[in-house]
Parts: sequence; C-alpha cells; structure tokens
Amino acid sequence: MQMGEMNLLKENLVDVERAWRRNDTLAVYEAYRNLAVHFATTNKPKRSVSFFLKCLEMAASCDYYEGELRANLNLGLAYESMQDTQNAIQYHEAHMEMALSSENQVEASKAYSNLIRVYQRFADELEAQGEHELALEQLQLCLEAAQGLGNNLAEGVAQFRIGKCLQRMGRTKEVLERFTEYHSGCIALGDKVGEGKALCALADAYKDIGRMDEAVKNLEAFLELAKSGDPKSHANACCSLGQIYYDQGKFEPSVTYFEKFFDLSRSLGDKHMLDVARINLGIARGKAKFREHLEVVNNNMHSLLQWKNVRLPFEQNMKK
Repeated sequence: MQMGEMNLLKENLVDVERAWRRNDTLAVYEAYRNLAVHFATTNKPKRSVSFFLKCLEMAASCDYYEGELRANLNLGLAYESMQDTQNAIQYHEAHMEMALSSENQVEASKAYSNLIRVYQRFADELEAQGEHELALEQLQLCLEAAQGLGNNLAEGVAQFRIGKCLQRMGRTKEVLERFTEYHSGCIALGDKVGEGKALCALADAYKDIGRMDEAVKNLEAFLELAKSGDPKSHANACCSLGQIYYDQGKFEPSVTYFEKFFDLSRSLGDKHMLDVARINLGIARGKAKFREHLEVVNNNMHSLLQWKNVRLPFEQNMKK
C-alpha cells in the first residue's frame, strides 16, 4: 500500500479501537465502512470484502437495518468483481430478502436487477461445464427475479435461455412452450430483434421433431421480418430453408434459397460462409438437374457426346 492508504487504514483502525472502548457499535461500523468503500473504489475487492464483512457483523449485532442492507449489497457487488458468482448470489439474495421483508421497493428493485445478472452468469458457468440441469435451475431463478422486478424484457430473455437449455437436454415439448412464450412477449413489446430470434428458435425446435412445415413457416416469417435487419441472420435463415427443402426432395425451392444464401454470403465477405454456400448451391443445382441429365444419358446419345466434346450445358445441346 502507498503511504496515503496506510495512513487512512491506521486512522480508521484507531477510530475502531476508540469506538469499541466506548461501546459505540455504529461508529465501529462507519470506520470499517470507510475502509471497505475505499478499497472497493480503488479496485481492491478482496480487501474491501474483509471490511464489508466486518460491517455486516457490526450492523447485525446492533440491529442496524440500513447498515446490514448496504453491507449485503456491497458484498454481492464485491464478489461479482472477483468473479466469485456463488458468493455474489448469496449476498444479493440476502439483500433481496431484507428488502422484501421490510417492503422496501427501491432496494428490492436493485436486488432483483443484481440477481438477474448473477443468475445468468452462474448459468453460463454451469453450461460451460455441461451441467445443464443446474444451469436450468439458475435460469428459472433468473426468470422469477425478472417477474419480481416486472421487467418484461428480462423475463423474455430468461424464457429464451431456458428454451435453449431445454433444447440441449432434448426436452422438446417444453422447448416449444418457452420459445412460444418468448415470441408472444416480443410481439407485445414491439421487439423486432427478439421476435426474429424467437422465430428462428421455433424453426430449429420444429426441425428437431420433424415438423418441417412448421419450421418452414417460421423461417419464412423471419425472412419477411428481417428484410431490413441483420444480413447474417437472413443468410442463415435462407440456408436453413434451402436445407429443409433439399431434405424433402423439393430441389427447385432449395436452389432458390441456396442462391439467396450465396448472394448474402458474398455481400458479407464471410469466407467460410461463402464456401458453405457455394457447396450447398452446387449440390442442390446438381440434384435439381439430375433427372434431365439422366434423361440425356439414357435417351440422347448425340447430346451426351456433344457435351463430352465441348462441355456445353445439356440444355443448349438439347436445343441443337
């Protein structure tokens, strides 16, 4: 520590000692709080945590409601800055419980907002470890916090993330319910970006259970919605439609959507996407022309020989 910081530490610890001698618990609390806030604002969260814990202890010992409330909030934030999500959740939940028990709506709103964030973060950590069941529990808590706050946007995001988690777990029926809820919420909020995400997610879910007509319906609705939106999402939707029609043996519409996918990929300058688009389009065009080519091979030897010699397209040889 620098000299100024050491002096601050010494002065406040002396204040703590004096306050203890005269049995002034609130003064002890304030001295510890001064140090905790200093270390928190100078990006030294571990030191701030040790003093915020002292604050919590002092406030609880003398039933100092405001001090205990603030200490829980600050501990939650300090643990967040240390990337210690589980401890952050513990203190943000304590903050929320105190706020709700005293019907303090301002503090309850802060607590719900913080909990939405830390539940989401913990769910991310668990999903990265493959712990989908535990991640689902955190996302459900996130949804409940969003509902408690009355934040429709956060509630919709939680519904979407729960749907994605359920999808990874293979619980398809519940997936459709969540994505449908999210879609309805986005329409109510006028959230066009979210509505597009919901339509794509619904299309994926319907594909998973083999309901291709519903998948196509949702993707086409997305394309209509996304005409002036994100070109990459538009391209991916065209690719999905092309693949669905290809799998159904409907090669002409498959070619149409793969051509759109190719054009959009080229405009985006995404080399990998362009390579995928080129391959998909080539295969779909080959399948679309396969019957004509087979007819030429079986019944039109003259055209086949001309094509062999000059590599003109079959259609031009057949016209000759």
